[in-house]
Amino acid sequence: VCEMSTVLVVVVDVRHPLLHLPPSLVDYVQQQLGKPMVVALMKTDLVDSVTVAAWMDYLMAKWPSLSIIPVSVYGEKGGKRYVKSKGVIDLLAKCREMGRDSTHVDEWFKLLNRNDHGEVSKGDDNLFTIGFIGHPNVGKSSLINSLVGRK
Repeated sequence: VCEMSTVLVVVVDVRHPLLHLPPSLVDYVQQQLGKPMVVALMKTDLVDSVTVAAWMDYLMAKWPSLSIIPVSVYGEKGGKRYVKSKGVIDLLAKCREMGRDSTHVDEWFKLLNRNDHGEVSKGDDNLFTIGFIGHPNVGKSSLINSLVGRK
């Protein structure tokens, strides 16, 4: 996934992000592969805002080149799961910004916004792709469900 993706999203649980974000992975993706990397700080609805802010400050101080986006799969208070999830639009916007040199980034976002995703051309080395990686139970599936707005 690291090698094939235009932008890599590492999904981590806000309750202990250091467990899910190994420094060797950050070094490999950014230095050896030279690819942009975003950290999706998941499950922010399970901790208070002070904890989220503290982890974001710590991670940004440790790795200033990383983009860190807090995400909750729930929308407004009492909202439905996966519908208008907090942070998902910010995450997509950051990926779009980082994948700007890919010629197909705008096409990818048009496909994402349609119900019928249509066909994507195969074999194009300049195709815009977002890779999602992370340990089990950190919220990868929930994040993808939030991107499409349903389970």
